[in-house]
Amino acid sequence: MLLAVLLLFTSAPANLPLAARAAAARTPSPLPHDRLHFGLSNEPGDFGWLQASGVPFRYRYTYLSGGVNTNQGWETWNTPTGQYASYYLNDSQSFGAVPVFSYYEICQSNGPNGPGDPKNLNNTSTMAAFYANFKLLLQTAGAYGKAVVVHVEPDLWGYLEQRAGGQDASTLTASVASSGFAEAAGIPNTAQGFAWTLLKLRDMYAPNAILALHASAWGSGIDIASSTDPTVNPASVADATAAFLNSAGITSNPYGSTWDVVFNDLDDHDAGWWETGCGGCINAGHTHWWDPTNTAFPNFSRYLAWVAELAAKTSRPQVAWQVPVGNQYFLTMNNTCGHYQDNVAQYFLGHPADLFSAGLIAVLFGSGNGCQTTNTDLRADGVTNNGGAPTTDALGYCTACNTHTSIYADDDGGFLRIFVGQYYALAKPAAPAGVSAVPFSSYARVSWTAPADNGSPITAYRVTPYLGGTSAGTPVTYASAETNEAFTGLAFGSAYRFSVAAINGVGIGPESALSNLVSIGSRLPVLPAPTSSPPPRPPVAHNPPASPSPRAAAPRALASQPPTTPRRAVATVPTAGHRGPADRLGGWRRGGLLYL
Repeated sequence: MLLAVLLLFTSAPANLPLAARAAAARTPSPLPHDRLHFGLSNEPGDFGWLQASGVPFRYRYTYLSGGVNTNQGWETWNTPTGQYASYYLNDSQSFGAVPVFSYYEICQSNGPNGPGDPKNLNNTSTMAAFYANFKLLLQTAGAYGKAVVVHVEPDLWGYLEQRAGGQDASTLTASVASSGFAEAAGIPNTAQGFAWTLLKLRDMYAPNAILALHASAWGSGIDIASSTDPTVNPASVADATAAFLNSAGITSNPYGSTWDVVFNDLDDHDAGWWETGCGGCINAGHTHWWDPTNTAFPNFSRYLAWVAELAAKTSRPQVAWQVPVGNQYFLTMNNTCGHYQDNVAQYFLGHPADLFSAGLIAVLFGSGNGCQTTNTDLRADGVTNNGGAPTTDALGYCTACNTHTSIYADDDGGFLRIFVGQYYALAKPAAPAGVSAVPFSSYARVSWTAPADNGSPITAYRVTPYLGGTSAGTPVTYASAETNEAFTGLAFGSAYRFSVAAINGVGIGPESALSNLVSIGSRLPVLPAPTSSPPPRPPVAHNPPASPSPRAAAPRALASQPPTTPRRAVATVPTAGHRGPADRLGGWRRGGLLYL
């Protein structure tokens, strides 16, 4: 269901306006959605690290910023104008990664009263320059012709949601038609019209571009990422944000297409930095550490419930962006500049199936400010292991937990290159063998031989009925590793064959060969003996649940220790993990306020 929303119109009547015809001609989004994928912040100067890592990251992202009317924006960084984006696109293609541009311009643009999102959004000359700048990017993306994600104004939508006070985007003013920009003529001068214009420009100049709107965890007025309040309802918080974003071009757009993907951000700093680099930023009211046991708040289970509700209410796939890189695994992480601890990367890499089930199709790691942990040797301090001494962080649920010795100069000790690499080394399970079926009055009992799991434990099986032995019906997924299931709801007197596919943390494996042909009702309904075959169980719906269970399973132990729970993750990753709105101006934000 979540992935089906990527499908758009495939034919265009000739009498439609240009933007509408372009929107109708758009093809399904090519973003990979077979499993959870990973990417990272990767500037041109770091491209060599990416190539040498040997890790097939599926995304790389960079900021396009500097202001649209400052003569210092991204379009000036190389010659000719806009060449920076072309270089980035071509490098990404050579590596096989989907390029992502985080377009962050309004806040840094000049306006009558200095920089600031709401003021600039209503200034006619600033917005005319903004639309022209965005058009230049889309023309560059259109010339590229392949999949490229444009992540539009990460913080702006959260501020607009706060200003709307529970109302929709049409209630907020913005300079659209009033800007004098030709392609914006006739479009309402509202925040909704602003969003519609960006989508119209995409349709006209880069139908291959995938446009992403941003959901801020704090936009509703309740910060789901940092609140310690156990009574916070993640679904209601997500509903408020989804309603606003839906009004900003997700639900409809009379001038063209709608948004394709929803991004969210976790934090612009590592959690450990907030303890020492901020001073007083962690208190009884909020914290940037998430409880990896999902007992105290904030925690991962609540975040995933929020994401799942966003996915359900927007009907869009979700992407976690600017995810802190710090870890609590390597001795390298001693809570100093460039080596701050965090536990999100560990938890995410330890629970990819949970993230994917919540609607996330990608996790993009990266820092949002200076002095934060990165995956390269940005500090230029080489291999560091803190003299062999682990670093305790009580607020981060860590008592001398980062005990592993690093051999890499990466500021994260090599954590991402190792464990994302391990994740991609795993494979989907093989096809089950020996599928057979036994008919009963209204169901068939299907059994099979478990296939090789290819390094990731099998967690479920998908059984597909074939009416008459040839016409595939609706598959049913059984959340169990058992190899004997009752397939119910079959038509009396009809004949069926069945195929089975195994599912692990990587994804769904290939289908088996078809079973023998059975006729439903050809055998009297006999209850199977309890000692040899369990009674029929209701199947689990094929689509992923709209929200994860209120309480996630306990995280895995460190790779060098025995597991603390029977649950196994899909990679040998130590689990461990916050958050608040990001600032890109050298300060930090909390609840819509900027602290410099």
